[in-house]
Amino acid sequence: MNKAVTTLSLATALLIPGISHASNLSYDFVELNYSNTDLDNFSDDLTGLDLYLNKSISNNVYLLIDYGSFSVGTPLGDIDISGISLGAGYHYPINDKTDLYAELAFQESDTERAGVSIDENGYGFGVGVRNKLTDKIEGLVFISHTDIEDETDTSVDVQLAFEFAQNMQITGGIDFEDERTSRIGLRFNF
Repeated sequence: MNKAVTTLSLATALLIPGISHASNLSYDFVELNYSNTDLDNFSDDLTGLDLYLNKSISNNVYLLIDYGSFSVGTPLGDIDISGISLGAGYHYPINDKTDLYAELAFQESDTERAGVSIDENGYGFGVGVRNKLTDKIEGLVFISHTDIEDETDTSVDVQLAFEFAQNMQITGGIDFEDERTSRIGLRFNF
């Protein structure tokens, strides 16, 4: 009987890792990034800042806010784009260094050119893997899909974060979709 209970306990621990492992990854942070998007049909790049805020509301669920403001110069004047995402995420620890996670968010964007403003909204969702590669380095891969008005995009985001002080990380990443976006930033975990 004890052997059967021990075997069942071991099998459960292996099949349901979230119960047997707690992740060492933080979902409570604020992050500021400088972004640069290489646009195919423009001589200038789209550049700007992104501000992220994540806050856990339970062991596995967190809320997220992402606000960005970007611009690109054209011969006919600047194009300014701002956007906000409000949503929630769920992470599932595979072990103490790796999480699977998913996010769903409402998205709104405003594009302004020559005094004309266009507001659009939609949604986005995605799934990813975060991993504590070493004590100081974290990596992630995130595949997302957005649907805003009549446009849809699917992208792959690859990011590294280096902890240079307690609760402080330098982040860098590349987002691959129709155009490539590179970014570098600073994250504070709280």
